Amino acid sequence: MPYGFSNYLNSATNEDGDKHYKELTITTYLKTVEMFKAYLLANEEFSHIELKDAKTKHINSFLKSKLEENSLTTINKLLSSLKVFYDYLEKSQQIIIDPACKIKSFKVKELKPKNLDYEVLLTIRDSMLNKHHISLQAKVLFILGIRGLRFSDFSIKHSDVSHIDNRIEIQIGKRKVILKNAEAELFAEYYYESLLNGSEYLFAARNENSRSPIIDQSTLYYQLQKVFDEYEEIETRPNLTDIRHAYVYYLRMKKKYVIDQLSAELGIHKNRTSDLVKETIERYNGKEYNEDNIAI
Repeated sequence: MPYGFSNYLNSATNEDGDKHYKELTITTYLKTVEMFKAYLLANEEFSHIELKDAKTKHINSFLKSKLEENSLTTINKLLSSLKVFYDYLEKSQQIIIDPACKIKSFKVKELKPKNLDYEVLLTIRDSMLNKHHISLQAKVLFILGIRGLRFSDFSIKHSDVSHIDNRIEIQIGKRKVILKNAEAELFAEYYYESLLNGSEYLFAARNENSRSPIIDQSTLYYQLQKVFDEYEEIETRPNLTDIRHAYVYYLRMKKKYVIDQLSAELGIHKNRTSDLVKETIERYNGKEYNEDNIAI
C-alpha cells in the first residue's frame, strides 16, 4: 500500500500501548482504498488522478457509484475508511487539505429491534443446540454473538482457545469468554473440525482468493440468519450491535452488573463502558439516562 498507510495502521497504538487497529479493520481500510484507486483508474475522466490528488468530488462520485449494489450502511463504512486514509495523509503532510473531512455520512433509516430481549436470545440458544439441521458454525457464531462480540472480535485464532477441565476459555483482546456444559461441548466439536481448514483462524475465509483470512461480515450474518429464521419471536433480524446492546442491558438492568464488572466482561475501558451503558439505556428507554438513578 503506497504512502505508508499500511505501516501506519499496523504500528498505531492506543493509550495502553496495544495495537489501535484490529486485523479485520486494517484489512477493511486497505481494501476500500484499493477499491477507490481502481475506480479512479477505470474512469476515463479520473484515470490520471493519483490517490493523494483526489478531490471531494472524486470521493463523492465513487460513493455514488456503489449505491446501486450496497446499503447506505455499507456506503458509510466505505466513507469512514477513506476518512481514516486521508486524515493520515494530511497528518503525515503528504497532502495539504483532507478531501474527505467535509463529506457527511448518509442518513440511514432502518427498522431496528431496539428493544431486543436478551432472555429470548438465551431461549433460542438453548433450543438451537438440539436442531441438527443448523450448521455447527452457525451455532458457534450465535453462541459467541450473544456474548456481545463485535465483528472484529471474531478474528479468533486457534491459539486463543484453551481447554481447561470441562470448560473452554477464549481470549479475545482483553476479555475472556468462558463456555461451559453444552456450549463448551459444541464449541470443542467445531474447534477440532476447524483445525482441518489449514488456517490459524477459527473462522477462516472459505474463499482462497479473499483478501482477508477471516470470515467476511456477509457470511457471518448469513449464518446468524439461519438461526433466526427458525424462530418467530424475533420479527426484525438483529445485527451484532443490536445483540451487544441487548447483552449490556441484560447485564446492567437484570444482573445488576456495575461498571467495573461490565468493563471486565466486555474487555473495554471503563470510560467506554460508561458511554456504552448510557447509549444502551437511552436506546431502550427512549430518554436520557443518568447512572445515579439506577439502583445497584
